[in-house]
Parts: sequence; structure tokens; C-alpha cells
Amino acid sequence: MARIIYVEDDERAGAAVRQALREAGHMVGLIDHGMLAFDTIAFNKPDLVILDQSLPGAQGLDILRALRRLPALCRTPILMLSAKGGEAEADEAMGAGANACLVTPFEPELLVRRVAEMLDDDSLPDDAGA
Repeated sequence: MARIIYVEDDERAGAAVRQALREAGHMVGLIDHGMLAFDTIAFNKPDLVILDQSLPGAQGLDILRALRRLPALCRTPILMLSAKGGEAEADEAMGAGANACLVTPFEPELLVRRVAEMLDDDSLPDDAGA
């Protein structure tokens, strides 16, 4: 079971993702405003973060870049969600430090599978001693 923070302002999308991940055995906290996201994530230090690209108050990419500057979170897996879907958006997110990107809408099974892959990814640096 992983502790996941999901930042999403769309209530329906938030509920669907939260349900899919909870059914997969994860604990999921939902934040609906970009300005609340950074402090909440920094304080709680989740096992994985899911960021929507477009948020009120702060954009997902800005939050991603800020999180990557924190030593305690620089290795935390981050999945970026984007409705735009172009390669340029995915490249920008990956360049900013995302570990993976998904284009919305997506099937809940794909999300659950991607989260499991990210949590099990041996290529992610180990936090031991950090």
C-alpha cells in the first residue's frame, strides 16, 4: 500500500482516480488547488504524487519543478496528467522531472498499472540514507 497525493481540480476525475487507486489498495489524498499542493506534499512526503497539468492557483509543472528542488522529495515518483496530449507537453513534463505522463482521459486500469510500475521501479534512486 502506498500513500499517494493527487492534485486535481476536476471533482469527477478526482473521484474516479481516487476510487481506482483505493481499490488497488492505496491511500489517496486529494488536493483541489495548486496553491495548497506544494505545502501539503512537502509536509506529508507521500510515496507518489500525481499532478494534473492545469490547476487553479499554480500550474502542475510549476509545482513539479518546486518539488524537485526539495531534497526530501527530489526522488519521489511523480506522474503528470495532461489533457493536451501532445508530445511537447509530455517532453516538457519529463524535462521538468516527472517520472511518467498520462494523457487524460485514460482507463482506470492503465493508471493503476502505471502507478504500480512507478512504485516498483528499481531504476528510481533509493532514499536510504537521505
